[in-house]
Amino acid sequence: MKNLLSLINLSVLFFFGNGMISAQNAPDSNINLALLSDATITSNVVNGRGTPQEILFNPAIGNYESVTQYNEHGVAYNQNLGLATRGNGLNWQVEWPSSKNINYITFGGTYPNQPQPNTNWTISYYDGSTWITLDQGTGGWINSGIYEWGGESRQPIQATKLLLEIYSDGVHDLISIHLRGRGGISSQVDDSSSTKKACLIQYLPSNGSDTQAPTVPTLSSTGQTETTVDLSWSEATDNVGVVGYKIFKDGILEGTLGNVSTYQVTGLTASTTYSFTATATDAAGNESTSSNAVSVTTDGNSGGSSGNAIWQEANSVASYAGKVQVGGISVPSAYKMAIDGKLIAEEVRVEVSGTWPDYVFEKAYPLLSLKEIQKHIEEKGHLPKMPSAKEVKANGIELGEMNRLLLEKIEELTLYIIQLESEINQLKSKH
Repeated sequence: MKNLLSLINLSVLFFFGNGMISAQNAPDSNINLALLSDATITSNVVNGRGTPQEILFNPAIGNYESVTQYNEHGVAYNQNLGLATRGNGLNWQVEWPSSKNINYITFGGTYPNQPQPNTNWTISYYDGSTWITLDQGTGGWINSGIYEWGGESRQPIQATKLLLEIYSDGVHDLISIHLRGRGGISSQVDDSSSTKKACLIQYLPSNGSDTQAPTVPTLSSTGQTETTVDLSWSEATDNVGVVGYKIFKDGILEGTLGNVSTYQVTGLTASTTYSFTATATDAAGNESTSSNAVSVTTDGNSGGSSGNAIWQEANSVASYAGKVQVGGISVPSAYKMAIDGKLIAEEVRVEVSGTWPDYVFEKAYPLLSLKEIQKHIEEKGHLPKMPSAKEVKANGIELGEMNRLLLEKIEELTLYIIQLESEINQLKSKH
């Protein structure tokens, strides 16, 4: 019977595709979203204490998903990571292929004999396009406590990744850092009396049956061309969480959207006035009433003339909602501006979002041997991690990423030179 039910569940997921999100992510206090079959748990700690999965509490069974000696994960006892910066301390992450609604999160801090009063921590999530900081601080729960965020009344976030980063405050070394499960019974510790269970990522249902509609979003227009209108709206709120919005054009449904706050209406007629409204829908299926009506008149021409509405000015800054091409007639997909020709500037600043290559000088960095590099060059015709001439010709280069790669290679060369000098000095000492 159990196998038959499992087969039915798999059939439902197969036939409804994206409906899997609802099947696995409806409000349910018995589900730890980090234990779903499509969840991937990772950590940057290797050869440390436990696996990153061992800290997870399973509310469906009232204990840890897998019982181990201490149900903990982190670096070895007394291991010193020094003044580890953010991203280089202990990183624990859960990832799903589809977005999950989350309104409750807990993490378990360290054991009392391994205090962390000065340790920094940041919890962030990825909404599908942007990393957003959910919470951060120093000490507190990580120092032998339990972190708790949200609850039944919290409007859920929507995330495809949830990341916990633990790192030094820049003054005190990061020593013995680890996470631990709470509220269960490991083979060595009975912590079942703890009312807060950890570690949990959940979508909790609201108290009682929900019939309350979400608040009404406030709709506004942020720009228009001859054939498009950009709309935005305030985030609606609801006790079980808003899951989507609907946009209406002249009273007719224009688009059914997920939990986003902007939408571009296309295919309009120039010099025409349209009326737009919006509604919000919650996880229980309740829909708010229509928002304020926004009347928008599309532009009547395509460029350059005085007073054209597609150009706007604020605080002495001119802005344009569309794409810009200089020396050509098209802009590649996913880009805002393209220049067919040369560009001169006194200074160009590139914001780099990734990790800067100082990680090369860390003891755990996997520095390839010169023989391995020689083999890679003979097989590939270029250095490891570097793009080939064919790739650069086809795709160009990203300045920030290329500078990061070049610095990585320079730092690796520095390590090779240091190694060679050491070998040369050893040879000299023998003669």
